[in-house]
Amino acid sequence: MRYSEEKLRNRKSLALFSGNSIHRVRNILPQVPVPRNSQFRGVLLLTTALLSSCNSHRSSSPDRQRNATFVKVTATLDAIANSEDNVIPNAVLNRTKCLVAVPANAGQGIASCIESLNTWTRPALITFTGKRSPQSDLLLFVLGDKEAKSLRSGRLQLQSPQSISRGPLMHTRPALTDADLNFGSLAYEVHGKAIDGASVQGTVTSAESNSASPEKNDPEVRLQRSLASFFNVITPVGIILHHTAVLPTLEKVPTDKREVDSFHQAKGFDVVCFGHEYHVAYHYLILPDGDVQAGRPERCQGAHAPGYNAYLGISVAGDFSSKDNPTGARGPAVPTPRQEQALVQLCRRLREKYKFPIQRIMRHSDVSPTQCPGDRFPFVRILSEVCR
Repeated sequence: MRYSEEKLRNRKSLALFSGNSIHRVRNILPQVPVPRNSQFRGVLLLTTALLSSCNSHRSSSPDRQRNATFVKVTATLDAIANSEDNVIPNAVLNRTKCLVAVPANAGQGIASCIESLNTWTRPALITFTGKRSPQSDLLLFVLGDKEAKSLRSGRLQLQSPQSISRGPLMHTRPALTDADLNFGSLAYEVHGKAIDGASVQGTVTSAESNSASPEKNDPEVRLQRSLASFFNVITPVGIILHHTAVLPTLEKVPTDKREVDSFHQAKGFDVVCFGHEYHVAYHYLILPDGDVQAGRPERCQGAHAPGYNAYLGISVAGDFSSKDNPTGARGPAVPTPRQEQALVQLCRRLREKYKFPIQRIMRHSDVSPTQCPGDRFPFVRILSEVCR
């Protein structure tokens, strides 16, 4: 039986303008006896393959491009977070409301804004047009309320000197003033392992973004986790000393880090840092026998003293308040000799490692309205020993 060319054309048109082309071609064509002519059969198979390739390219290319952008930005943020050289100052990270990141040799990047300590908005695709070094990754830290609002609205213009400035670095400007941060945005360029402040002018415009909820293995999920981790990384600038006091849930002084970790997890002190989640608020815990147990990593932001969480938190197990623990019934009333020795050695090591002055070793009560680490804590003696 012969079929007219008109009937075949109608069947092919139905496949072209219907959803998944290849699926419908397969459903339709088997109903049509294919002529035995080998040349015609070859043309028909080639047409089916082209329809499949064209439809596949249209549907997957934007996803591939989006994922490739997410992967590149994630790699850049992780590389900076894991480097101790040329780091971005804590004050810049703490004031950032939104981040714009554009990979090298690309006009398209991402923008995301912070919602809470460990939560950032879904990264939206953006385009950047203007003056920049195309061979370097571009990072824009949006500090100003007006600029953050403009970015969320879909268009951020970075033209005036007040709207954009070169970003400072930790090794050149370890202590920043409000004047140093009084800009709408700060710009950095990343080239390989090197990072520096950048002179940038241009416009950030929102691009089409994927509205589907990401799956756990999606590059978007990894990028959101990387964003949270990146902004929770610190360069320690000092030490805050604490006592654990009595944990209300246990009604006793903790005997190891796990008990503190469980209590702090219930209090919501968790932080995402270097791809992991930590609960214990301190960086170190010193037990009565002098055992030093590590809490969260040194370069992860603490949760032990609001406004001073770029300081390392060291807690000594005990309740050193004469009011709350007058007889020592609630646990050690003063630090043990082994605790004091371990604390002095730890403070010396950290001070040497991060090069901060002795004045930046402080008690919790020096920076917050609290009695911690208690009136029986031998602060003056500890400082004198650290300075020896």
